[in-house]
Amino acid sequence: MLQGSGTVIFFLLLVSVFGCGQRSSGNHPGDGPELGRKFTVERGDEVEVSGERLEIRFASVASDSRCPKGAECIQQGYARILLRLARAGENAASVGLNTTGEGHPSQARYLGYEIKLLDLEPYPRVEDDDEAGKYRATLLVREAHRG
Repeated sequence: MLQGSGTVIFFLLLVSVFGCGQRSSGNHPGDGPELGRKFTVERGDEVEVSGERLEIRFASVASDSRCPKGAECIQQGYARILLRLARAGENAASVGLNTTGEGHPSQARYLGYEIKLLDLEPYPRVEDDDEAGKYRATLLVREAHRG
C-alpha cells in the first residue's frame, strides 16, 4: 500500500510542477494581458493579448547604451528591444522599440494595434548586479488611431 501512495504523490508532484509552468506562460485564453492595460514580459517569453489573438514575443535586447546608475555620462543613451508580433492568419512582423531618445521610436503599429515600450528593467548599474541581463519590458497595446 505504501508503494501505491508513493507513486500517487510522485504523479501529483509532476502534474503540479509542469502544470504551473505552463499556466504562467500566459498563452491560455483569458490569461494574457488586456488591450489598453500595461503589462510586463520577460525576455524570451511570449504573451497573447486577451481576446485579440495577438501574440507578442520579447525576442531580445538589441542594444543597451543607457548610462548606468552611479556613472557620469555625456549622453543618456537608450536601449532597443526586438519584438515578434503575430496574429492568426496574418504575416508575423519583427519590430524594434526604444526606451527614449529623439529619432528612436518607442512605439510601432501592427495590424491596427499600437505597441508601446513604457519601460525596460533592470536599469544598468556601475557595480555588479544579480539582475543584469534579466530583462523585463513593460508594454502597452491598444488599438491604433486612424489618421
